[in-house]
Amino acid sequence: MKTLLAILLSLGLGAVITGVVVSRQQAAVRAAQAAEAAKREDALAAEKSRLEKALANARGRTVTVESPAPAPLAQIIEVNRGPSAREAMERLKQLRVAPGPGQMRSIRLVGHELETLVAAGTNALPVIRDFLALNQEVIYDTSAGASGKGKVPGFDPRAGTEFLVPPSLCLGLFDVLRQIGGAGAEKILADTLTTTARGLEVLYLARVLQEMAPNKYRELATGVAKELLANPVGKGTGPVDKADQSYLFSVLMFFNDTTYAGPAQAQLVTTDGKVDKAALKYLQGAMGEQTLTIAQQTWNDPRMTIAEKEPLARVALTYLGVNPQAEPLFKTAINDPAMPPDHRRNLIEDLNQDGFPDRKNFTAKDVALIESRLRFIQANAPNAIDKVNASAFAEANKDLLQMLQRATTPPAPKP
Repeated sequence: MKTLLAILLSLGLGAVITGVVVSRQQAAVRAAQAAEAAKREDALAAEKSRLEKALANARGRTVTVESPAPAPLAQIIEVNRGPSAREAMERLKQLRVAPGPGQMRSIRLVGHELETLVAAGTNALPVIRDFLALNQEVIYDTSAGASGKGKVPGFDPRAGTEFLVPPSLCLGLFDVLRQIGGAGAEKILADTLTTTARGLEVLYLARVLQEMAPNKYRELATGVAKELLANPVGKGTGPVDKADQSYLFSVLMFFNDTTYAGPAQAQLVTTDGKVDKAALKYLQGAMGEQTLTIAQQTWNDPRMTIAEKEPLARVALTYLGVNPQAEPLFKTAINDPAMPPDHRRNLIEDLNQDGFPDRKNFTAKDVALIESRLRFIQANAPNAIDKVNASAFAEANKDLLQMLQRATTPPAPKP
């Protein structure tokens, strides 16, 4: 019995000891695991701090990306790199536009490079200024489409300052400056106005500067135009220069400057015995009905042949039925057998056109003018010098009667 009790006590004591040992081992494991977890948390916190600092330092810097092996050199990519104005200008200096295959592509390329300069903004100003200072030019011939047929839309600065295709590189650059705007662009445009000798450029620059700074450059523009009209520079033969004088007179008309009327009258007959139509148009705008006296005096100029006098007769046509002074000159023109038949026909048939400001919207003044011209036809048609005149009188009479009916018929009521 004592032996059994000893055995049981021994077993119980062993179990207790074993339990204590196991418990202590488990506690040691848990402590080691907690230490390891704390170590990992500290490492993660340190890595997070390092990454946040690196990200903050990297912001706003150019990003450098190295190409993977086996590329021997690193490739550097500039993030948000803007358009290069200088590169665009160099390409523009090399581009040519001419009728034939590839013309339309060349036009698109020119437009693309000009838009690149616009996108560059003020960064393009020095590049444009430097090119204009060289006094160089590239003329773009857009007279036909890529197939040689049809017409590319043209440009007349008398109507506005925008165009689909610029006639030249310089005019394209002027438009770029217009779109960029600001004091820097304005100065380049004004400086160019003082140096250019092209009538087309003077008119375009005058209109653009008037848009940017109303009346600030009025005296400069009209002064340049009058100087070039009085002392013309050698006239070119290209499309940009062929209407040079007309553009210069248009500058004066744009600003309603009538101070050049005297010199314009002296220039009315050119050295080859023709009427300067641009000068005549300017005089009509500046002097109105007083131009009839000038036309009558010029009619007798011995330097002119009868075939060259049609523009003078058209002045009389404009005021026929308004100013009694117009009728004698007009009758002289249409009754002169030496006047080319086509000229006489056009003058008579245009009795329904010249002198009417708006043939779609007639006024009481227009009605009086129509009736006056119908009376003129009734008095002169029976004495027509030939069949050409007789037929022209009949045509003009028919058209004027139709105009009179439209002008005197009340509009139909709206449903």
